[in-house]
Amino acid sequence: MSAAALLEIDHLSIRYATPRGTVQAVRDVNLTIRRGEVIGLVGESGSGKSSLVSSMMALLPDNAAVDGRLRFEGTDIVALPETGRRQLRGNGIAAIFQDPFTALNPVVTIGDLLVAVQHHDHGAGTREKRRRATEMMARVGISDAGRRLRQYPFELSGGMRQRVAIAAALLTHPTLLIADEPTTALDATTEAQIIDLLRRNRSAVDGAIVFVTHHLGLVAQLCDRVAVMYAGEIVETGPVGAVFANPRHPYTRALIACEPALIRAATRRLPTIGGAPPDLTAPPAGCGFAPRCPLADETCRSLAPPVVATGENATARCHKVLP
Repeated sequence: MSAAALLEIDHLSIRYATPRGTVQAVRDVNLTIRRGEVIGLVGESGSGKSSLVSSMMALLPDNAAVDGRLRFEGTDIVALPETGRRQLRGNGIAAIFQDPFTALNPVVTIGDLLVAVQHHDHGAGTREKRRRATEMMARVGISDAGRRLRQYPFELSGGMRQRVAIAAALLTHPTLLIADEPTTALDATTEAQIIDLLRRNRSAVDGAIVFVTHHLGLVAQLCDRVAVMYAGEIVETGPVGAVFANPRHPYTRALIACEPALIRAATRRLPTIGGAPPDLTAPPAGCGFAPRCPLADETCRSLAPPVVATGENATARCHKVLP
């Protein structure tokens, strides 16, 4: 494991047994996440993002089968027994989920929740943990912390609940923080506030942040590096500025062209990517994007594309890497 690497994913594949067949949700993914960076994971719905981050947290369902290795600080999460996986969660890896209401226990007060998430710290008593919770509430922008600690999640707005979820994650002092589409359920104004909050508090994470989204604008604001997923594969990686300025994979270029913030002229029709992703119960032999790609030829349709180095710490999985 390289000195700067926090999480190394080697040839990871995830399959789900379902009534309609085996779904190959993640296919031969290789990715290294380094200390100190914020990496964005982007792609259409169904591209495998949530399955990949669930594997990072050892939270895959019982019908999942995993091949490959996923090493967190040198420990292979895939090979760990369930007791070891539970110790990792909240004591090294923390998460912020899409829906802050379902992520918080509705019958537990905010104060009791924020004390409970510190259960790994056996050296501090309840009073000290509550003091830390009060300080963290202020840090994430929640005023009148004394009153809020006595409230229940249903008494808070969606944006306030997400701030509580962020406070809970930061109180565990995670080495890896996974933010799984944390702004999806929020309005645009609150979304901007949450992104600013994550940006200002990235130093509180003594490791790395994985930010999962389908919103490229948020990646540009928050992330250092980006990994683009399509049909269960990572098709392009690289520094955010370089990838957004000159995407080398046709899918990345098409995805960026659909970003609403980049549309300058008034229009009644938003750009789309024609076609649909492949059925992952029977993945194609060649490139998964070939049926939707204007550059595809018979090689693309019949042979799995190679991973091509496109720059420093940058790759594209494609037969037709763009110049």
